[in-house]
Amino acid sequence: MKCPFSGHEVVVVEAIVPDYTVIHAFKADSKGNVLIDKHSDVDLAVQAAKVAIATVEEIVREGELVPDKKSRLMSRMNFHAIVPVPFGAHPTGCPGYYSPDRDHLKQYVKMAGNKKSFKSYLKKYVYDLSDHNEYVKVVKEEGWSSSPVAGKRQKN
Repeated sequence: MKCPFSGHEVVVVEAIVPDYTVIHAFKADSKGNVLIDKHSDVDLAVQAAKVAIATVEEIVREGELVPDKKSRLMSRMNFHAIVPVPFGAHPTGCPGYYSPDRDHLKQYVKMAGNKKSFKSYLKKYVYDLSDHNEYVKVVKEEGWSSSPVAGKRQKN
């Protein structure tokens, strides 16, 4: 179509409106405000969704959620639910909390390469486990260290 401002031909695409968006963030306060990475664009997905849920490493008291040079706040008005899920970003990392589990990521990529091995992966790490805590226990038993990375984010 023709741009009403410039007169140039432009491509127009209808906006995507997902039913749900689930993000994982550093922390939230008891009122539901969420601290996210300063350079993240997850706010676009959150604002586009009909329902937005944030899982977070920790929930802190109101007034303790202070952005720093690496983070920014998203208002509680954007979220329908906040769920504490420590280690919820595994096997990827959560800056200031833990590094990516590179061995597990390699295993995932390899096993996701074909239907049979991916079913085996899902059985071991999803279907045979009762909850996320059991998943964390399994990956720690396999050698993952959840030790914080250098420059640990200060807990307020």
